[in-house]
Amino acid sequence: KKPKREAAKDEMLPTHDTLSSDLTKALKFAAQLPSKKDAAYKECEKLRKCAQLMLLPSLRDALAEMLETIEEDTEGEEGLFYLRNLIEQMRRQDSSQPIIQPAWEPDGHKRSTNRASLSNLLG
Repeated sequence: KKPKREAAKDEMLPTHDTLSSDLTKALKFAAQLPSKKDAAYKECEKLRKCAQLMLLPSLRDALAEMLETIEEDTEGEEGLFYLRNLIEQMRRQDSSQPIIQPAWEPDGHKRSTNRASLSNLLG
């Protein structure tokens, strides 16, 4: 038998003040990208979990829209990379996937994660 899925308990749900504070922090840290990237990703992940818990996908969409408003003020290629990545992750269809911080590659090329490549073996 499959166990019944329980609804979130009231004490697990964030209050209006907590939610407002978390949104403010996420936007503040996103405006300071790339220097505050760890904090920005942490706050966005917290909000993603909250949206999933409360069954509010519109919360993710709203945050993505707010992040888009600071895009034009974001300086530097690295800052824009992280901001656009956050927007993309907040807008994705599968809300169960965590918000994770990607590695920054200044040249725009992804490094190979295959450690057993021929150049690594001969290198």
